[in-house]
Amino acid sequence: MKSTHNFLSLLSFIILTALNVIIVGCGDDPVGPVPAKDYVVYIPESLMSPFRCFAYHTLTGQVDSFNLPCESRGTIAISPDGDRMYLATTRPSIAIVDIQTKTLIGEYLIGLEVGGPILSRDGRFLAVSHHISQDESELLILRTSNMEVVFQDSI
Repeated sequence: MKSTHNFLSLLSFIILTALNVIIVGCGDDPVGPVPAKDYVVYIPESLMSPFRCFAYHTLTGQVDSFNLPCESRGTIAISPDGDRMYLATTRPSIAIVDIQTKTLIGEYLIGLEVGGPILSRDGRFLAVSHHISQDESELLILRTSNMEVVFQDSI
C-alpha cells in the first residue's frame, strides 16, 4: 500500500514536471542582447520554518526573507508579471499570495496532499496534482482568474 502511494506521488511529480516543460518552456526568446534585469527567485523554507520564504535577486545577489501568510509544502509558482505567488499548503490547498503585500488573497482547498503548482507561460492556467485517496491521485488544471477547474483526470 505504501509503495503504491509513493509510486503515485512520483508519477504525479513526473507528470507535473513534464507539463511544466511543455506549457512553460524555458522562457528564452532569442532576440539578441538583452539588458540585465534583476529577476527574483523565490525559495520557500518548508522544512525548518514553513511560514518563511527567501527572495534571491539575480542581478545584485541580495537575499531577502519574509513570512508567508500560510504554511507551505515547499512548492510554489510565480505569475508571469511577478505579482502573485501560488503555493501548495499543508491544509491542503493552493494559496494565492500577493507578493508585494505578502498577504493571502485567496485559497482553493483540494484533496489530501497537494503537488505542484505549475503555471502556464501566460499565467492563465495552473496545474496541480493531489491525492483523492491513498491509492489514487488526480491532475487538475485550474483557470487562475477564478480557480475554476477546466480539466480533471485520475492518474
